[in-house]
Amino acid sequence: MLLETDSTTMQDKANRTIDSVERSIGIIRELQAQAGASVSELADAMDLSSGTVHTHLATLKQEGFVYQKDGKYHLSPSFIFIAEHVRNQNSLYSAGRAEVDELADTTGEKAHLVIEHNGLGVTLYEVFGDQTAGKQFFRQARENPRRLLHYTSSGKAILAHLPEAEVDQIIEEYGLPRLTEETITDPEDLREELEQIRKDGIAFNREEQVKGVRAVSAPIFDRHGEIAGSVGVGGPASRFKGERFKKIIPEQVQDAANLIEVNLRTGDYVK
Repeated sequence: MLLETDSTTMQDKANRTIDSVERSIGIIRELQAQAGASVSELADAMDLSSGTVHTHLATLKQEGFVYQKDGKYHLSPSFIFIAEHVRNQNSLYSAGRAEVDELADTTGEKAHLVIEHNGLGVTLYEVFGDQTAGKQFFRQARENPRRLLHYTSSGKAILAHLPEAEVDQIIEEYGLPRLTEETITDPEDLREELEQIRKDGIAFNREEQVKGVRAVSAPIFDRHGEIAGSVGVGGPASRFKGERFKKIIPEQVQDAANLIEVNLRTGDYVK
């Protein structure tokens, strides 16, 4: 006996969503973007009625995900506990955080551990060394949900080791928007650089995301030889130049990547 009509395809089932859940998630994202908002501000931004927005907010408040202060709603600290749980369950974070700490301490710069999710870069862990410049920029960049992979060294280190079809899909979905005059915007130019990264085992950001900021990253592979993420160091172009940018920091980053891979493969880390 068929439970679905003949006109209902598998794709139809896969694409089904619940409108009310989508609206609640949209409200959460809008509260994040606005750093708090009133019912009317949310209604205007989302093209919803105030009554609909209020109903969703009341539910989110009851469940402890938002709170109200001075007429505006804000995301609650409950998201901190959820985020910490997600991060702590990631084996790369457990295997890599000590090595990232050491990398930041050794270089004095900002060190980071990055993974790919849905074609975007997610900063799993980040540490500021004692010489880190531009901390505010790095903090803001960490919260950006659309951190494309093609303009960061960490992203390119990952892209270089994804299946070609997956890279093509990412380019098709997100494009290669230009952030600075150094950003790679041509797919063929990007593919050439990814091939070089595979040969060298190291990726560079030559002021492609922000003018005056450079970075160096290396890929990290799991015990099955698949790309797990990347580790890197970023800082001002005034310090990331010459032998330090081309040789010294790349060697330090590759050493960190190798140690993290050993930890991943042997389980030699504490969760």
